[in-house]
Amino acid sequence: MTPYDVANSAILITGPARSGTTIMGRVIHSMTEVEYAFEPTFLALLAPRLTDARVRSAYESWLFQNVLLDSLAGRSINANCHDESAFVKAKGSIEMAKRLASSWTSEELIPLAEGKRVAYKLPEIARTGLRMLEYYPGMSILGMVREPAEVVASLLAKGWFANNAGGYYPLELDEWPSHWDELTRCWYYWCEMTKPLLNDDRVFHVSYERLVKSPRSQVKRIAMALGLHYGPMTLDIVGTIKRQKQGPEPAIPTEMWSRVAEVKALMHARLG
Repeated sequence: MTPYDVANSAILITGPARSGTTIMGRVIHSMTEVEYAFEPTFLALLAPRLTDARVRSAYESWLFQNVLLDSLAGRSINANCHDESAFVKAKGSIEMAKRLASSWTSEELIPLAEGKRVAYKLPEIARTGLRMLEYYPGMSILGMVREPAEVVASLLAKGWFANNAGGYYPLELDEWPSHWDELTRCWYYWCEMTKPLLNDDRVFHVSYERLVKSPRSQVKRIAMALGLHYGPMTLDIVGTIKRQKQGPEPAIPTEMWSRVAEVKALMHARLG
């Protein structure tokens, strides 16, 4: 197993924020073969530089050493049991105790790493992920797709795109006109974060609506497609999956009508 092998078998979970990437990350993390990184945001900056072999080498080394080996050694796991991404919530307390029980050498870790895959969850990097496939054609992309009204309602509740939100701005978006209000920004965001995923046949599309309606069958479908096996915590996590209630359905601003209609049509054509 080489650092390139780890990168070429990696699993990226992405989609718009509020589309189910967090719960999907927990599900994938719980699989026996998977070691996991939660939102390594610096990766969004790498895509334009992947033409540089040195950058690819650094990325591969990070996945191999910092995510795979350091996770197996208990060095990079999230030990805060209150976090959604807590190691114990995906792998269980027995596995956590095992990893923290001793100091591991590289010679001990390499055999444990055989057959493992690295996964990471990072919303808003659809275009980045698709560029990475040019260099790592064996990697898998799980694209979360959720009905736009629910995403927009959730974004409005969070207030991330309000004028006083502190300058939050997704890296992959072109700058929006200064006169756009929060509602328009949210609808534009959903369109631009969802459309690249739907347009690419290499993405494994996951419908949020189907996931919350039939979590057992949908997780089984995903695991089979990726060649993964349930861990001790998987079914417990699946049992927590349910629809999150949102507020009233937000109106679609006039200047977003055609853009939203195009992406919704693409979504229904892709997902049925």
